[in-house]
Amino acid sequence: MLASLEAGRPIDVPEEPTLAGALSGGIGLDNAYTFVLVRDGIDRHVTVTEEDILDAMAYALGRLHLVVEGGGAVALAAVLSTGWTATPDLGPLVIVVSGGNLGPAGIAQVTALLSAPGPAGEGPRY
Repeated sequence: MLASLEAGRPIDVPEEPTLAGALSGGIGLDNAYTFVLVRDGIDRHVTVTEEDILDAMAYALGRLHLVVEGGGAVALAAVLSTGWTATPDLGPLVIVVSGGNLGPAGIAQVTALLSAPGPAGEGPRY
């Protein structure tokens, strides 16, 4: 979507491996709805890394007790990352966390991060 917004029109984008598989690739060259809705209704975009996505998935499991797939964790990843700055004049922030389509290998990857030491090297990450 971001590449299409930067181009000013829907463009073809190749799919690449990512934890956020549901968001991979383009939006379709004949996209009639979402491009216009996002272009006209969203005033700020935050990009996140694969590490940010995995970290958000681990946060969701460790703190919120939710199993969340990568595509469903990107909004949480944006808020947890350094790319997001709160703006008090905008009012309350709502984060939609969705999608539990995560298989055993993905759950293992997330739980491994949960048991890793936190940034200060003290105790578990979450």
